[in-house]
Amino acid sequence: AFEFVSSLAETLKQKIDRFSESEIIDLREEQGVSRTYGELWRQSTTLLGYLQEQGLSPGDFVIIHVEHCYDFVAAVWSCFLGGFVAVPATIYPNSSNTTAQNAKLQQVWQALDNPVILTAQNLTETINNILKDSTPNLLTLEKSQEFAPSQSFHSNQPEDLALLLASSGTTGTPKLISFDTVTVISQFLSGNEKSESSYCSLTWVPFDNASGFGIVNPKSGKTLYLPAERFFGNPLLWLDIVEQYKVNGSVLTNFAMTQIMEQIQEVSQPRWDLSSIETIGLGAEKIVPQTCRSFLQTLQPLGLGSDVLNVGYGLSETGVVASNREWIAMGYNQRGEQFVQIGKPLPGCGIRIVDDRNNLLNEGEVGRIQIWGVNRTGVYYNNPTLNRTLFTEDDWLNTGDLGFQLTLENQQ
Repeated sequence: AFEFVSSLAETLKQKIDRFSESEIIDLREEQGVSRTYGELWRQSTTLLGYLQEQGLSPGDFVIIHVEHCYDFVAAVWSCFLGGFVAVPATIYPNSSNTTAQNAKLQQVWQALDNPVILTAQNLTETINNILKDSTPNLLTLEKSQEFAPSQSFHSNQPEDLALLLASSGTTGTPKLISFDTVTVISQFLSGNEKSESSYCSLTWVPFDNASGFGIVNPKSGKTLYLPAERFFGNPLLWLDIVEQYKVNGSVLTNFAMTQIMEQIQEVSQPRWDLSSIETIGLGAEKIVPQTCRSFLQTLQPLGLGSDVLNVGYGLSETGVVASNREWIAMGYNQRGEQFVQIGKPLPGCGIRIVDDRNNLLNEGEVGRIQIWGVNRTGVYYNNPTLNRTLFTEDDWLNTGDLGFQLTLENQQ
């Protein structure tokens, strides 16, 4: 375990020293591109020198708009090292929702009073077209190579703002979820420290999602990144990559499992070997027990274990606050749909069920889910009206979700 420190630079350096030879592999193209964390550390210090030479100071915002996962990681690290506030903005080149994503970038840029945008040269024309009525300050990865690496690291205070993640913005202007230093370290730069150098994980979640942002955490073994548009363009790619790289851990959603099952039904003789999989994290949307059953039944002939599905519950504002090593279907609602048990709160987290006056409810009574813990975000940036509804008087966070508490006997 790593010592909990207030400085993001110290925390990162500790982990880089341990995992410098571990790899992150970008699968945007058929032939993946690999970088070690040691290489990304050197790139991040060069980016830091570039940003500092452009006059950026601790606390300044940097919107990060890049394609490749290794460039994203290095860009975020450079912000952490310099005390800048990282603001991810994911690229969706083939998305059917490109117009909405472009509007999101413009809204975030304007909400932060037009900060610098760190990007790649091949993306500058697109960004200028999105922000066509303005003159954005675009800093490119290619230009940074002309600058010397910097070792002038900022020493963050625990309460210093370090990260803003934009919500989906489906209800209008996206909310900017703020993360201070202590929350970034506890939520994104701790854990996942498998000791096996052969451990391989696969993710496809976009960088600007709280789950996807975890890619910035150095860890042992190999970390594979398959862009979401490639995955959903051909869901069977997930099976190809699991077999090729002998993936041990991955993440899926209910929708993703459905897509894989629909595609595999069209294969007359499935040939994949999925026996390397140890765990698949499930979350991000409603988990349907029948989908879980069908997924396991469909893929068990290919070597997938019956106990690999790991259910989690959380929000962008909190990260995962509860998890269950195996999914358990239980109970029915009025529509005849089964529930899935989300498990127990993780260490340092608390969950309670209350009525509309924040009174605790009895076991089995459905009510509002509220959470507490070190991973919890502080506020929405520059949104005092919404912040007043976010927390209760006794400092619990309102999730907006409904649930109930149940104690199962004979469970370890």
